[in-house]
Amino acid sequence: LKPTDRILYIIDAKYNIKYITVMNNYELMPVQLNRVVGSMFSTKEEFENLVKQYDYVYIYKIKNRDAEVIRSDFINSRVDEDALYKVEIEDEKITLKRKVLKNN
Repeated sequence: LKPTDRILYIIDAKYNIKYITVMNNYELMPVQLNRVVGSMFSTKEEFENLVKQYDYVYIYKIKNRDAEVIRSDFINSRVDEDALYKVEIEDEKITLKRKVLKNN
Protein backbone atom coordinates (compact mmCIF):
# COMPACT_ATOMS: atom_id res chain seq x y z
CA LEU A 1 0.00 0.00 0.00
CA LYS A 2 1.08 3.54 -0.72
CA PRO A 3 0.21 6.50 1.53
CA THR A 4 -1.76 8.01 -1.36
CA ASP A 5 -4.05 4.98 -1.82
CA ARG A 6 -7.71 5.63 -1.11
CA ILE A 7 -9.39 3.00 1.06
CA LEU A 8 -13.12 2.50 1.57
CA TYR A 9 -13.80 0.81 4.92
CA ILE A 10 -16.98 -1.25 5.32
CA ILE A 11 -18.24 -2.25 8.76
CA ASP A 12 -21.58 -3.55 9.98
CA ALA A 13 -23.15 -0.77 12.07
CA LYS A 14 -23.75 -3.06 15.06
CA TYR A 15 -20.03 -2.95 15.91
CA ASN A 16 -18.19 -0.16 17.76
CA ILE A 17 -17.29 1.71 14.58
CA LYS A 18 -15.04 4.38 16.14
CA TYR A 19 -12.91 1.97 18.15
CA ILE A 20 -12.48 -0.63 15.40
CA THR A 21 -11.72 2.04 12.80
CA VAL A 22 -8.94 3.44 14.99
CA MET A 23 -7.47 -0.05 15.41
CA ASN A 24 -7.54 -0.77 11.68
CA ASN A 25 -6.06 2.66 10.87
CA TYR A 26 -3.16 1.71 13.14
CA GLU A 27 -2.66 -1.61 11.33
CA LEU A 28 -2.61 0.09 7.91
CA MET A 29 -0.24 2.96 8.82
CA PRO A 30 0.95 5.07 7.07
CA VAL A 31 -2.15 4.63 4.90
CA GLN A 32 -5.38 6.01 6.36
CA LEU A 33 -8.93 4.80 5.78
CA ASN A 34 -10.57 7.47 3.65
CA ARG A 35 -14.21 6.73 4.32
CA VAL A 36 -16.10 4.50 6.72
CA VAL A 37 -19.52 3.21 5.69
CA GLY A 38 -21.99 0.90 7.32
CA SER A 39 -22.79 -2.34 5.60
CA MET A 40 -25.92 -1.43 3.61
CA PHE A 41 -25.89 -2.10 -0.13
CA SER A 42 -29.15 -3.21 -1.65
CA THR A 43 -28.09 -3.18 -5.29
CA LYS A 44 -25.05 -3.78 -7.44
CA GLU A 45 -25.25 -0.21 -8.77
CA GLU A 46 -25.26 1.28 -5.29
CA PHE A 47 -22.06 -0.56 -4.36
CA GLU A 48 -20.46 0.08 -7.76
CA ASN A 49 -21.00 3.86 -7.57
CA LEU A 50 -19.38 3.96 -4.16
CA VAL A 51 -16.42 1.65 -4.73
CA LYS A 52 -15.21 3.06 -8.07
CA GLN A 53 -13.87 6.13 -6.23
CA TYR A 54 -11.34 4.06 -4.25
CA ASP A 55 -8.16 2.04 -4.80
CA TYR A 56 -8.99 -0.51 -2.11
CA VAL A 57 -11.96 -1.77 -0.12
CA TYR A 58 -11.39 -3.04 3.43
CA ILE A 59 -14.29 -5.22 4.55
CA TYR A 60 -14.24 -5.59 8.31
CA LYS A 61 -17.72 -6.99 9.00
CA ILE A 62 -20.60 -7.14 6.56
CA LYS A 63 -24.24 -8.23 6.60
CA ASN A 64 -25.09 -11.41 4.69
CA ARG A 65 -27.36 -9.69 2.18
CA ASP A 66 -24.66 -7.12 1.38
CA ALA A 67 -22.02 -9.83 1.09
CA GLU A 68 -24.22 -11.53 -1.49
CA VAL A 69 -24.45 -8.34 -3.61
CA ILE A 70 -20.67 -8.01 -3.53
CA ARG A 71 -19.92 -11.70 -4.04
CA SER A 72 -22.17 -12.26 -7.01
CA ASP A 73 -21.07 -9.23 -9.00
CA PHE A 74 -17.56 -8.25 -7.90
CA ILE A 75 -15.69 -11.21 -6.40
CA ASN A 76 -17.23 -14.49 -7.69
CA SER A 77 -16.22 -16.26 -4.50
CA ARG A 78 -16.99 -15.89 -0.84
CA VAL A 79 -16.55 -12.48 0.77
CA ASP A 80 -13.94 -12.64 3.51
CA GLU A 81 -14.29 -10.34 6.49
CA ASP A 82 -11.39 -8.41 7.99
CA ALA A 83 -9.92 -8.45 4.49
CA LEU A 84 -8.45 -5.98 2.03
CA TYR A 85 -9.45 -5.99 -1.65
CA LYS A 86 -7.85 -4.14 -4.57
CA VAL A 87 -10.37 -2.36 -6.80
CA GLU A 88 -9.67 -3.21 -10.43
CA ILE A 89 -11.55 -1.58 -13.28
CA GLU A 90 -11.26 -2.95 -16.81
CA ASP A 91 -13.64 -2.06 -19.63
CA GLU A 92 -15.88 -0.41 -17.01
CA LYS A 93 -16.23 -3.71 -15.12
CA ILE A 94 -15.25 -3.54 -11.47
CA THR A 95 -13.73 -6.52 -9.70
CA LEU A 96 -12.30 -6.86 -6.23
CA LYS A 97 -9.08 -8.87 -5.80
CA ARG A 98 -8.12 -10.09 -2.33
CA LYS A 99 -4.78 -8.72 -1.07
CA VAL A 100 -2.63 -10.06 1.73
CA LEU A 101 -1.01 -7.49 3.98
CA LYS A 102 2.61 -8.28 4.74
CA ASN A 103 4.01 -7.49 8.16
CA ASN A 104 7.35 -5.69 8.08
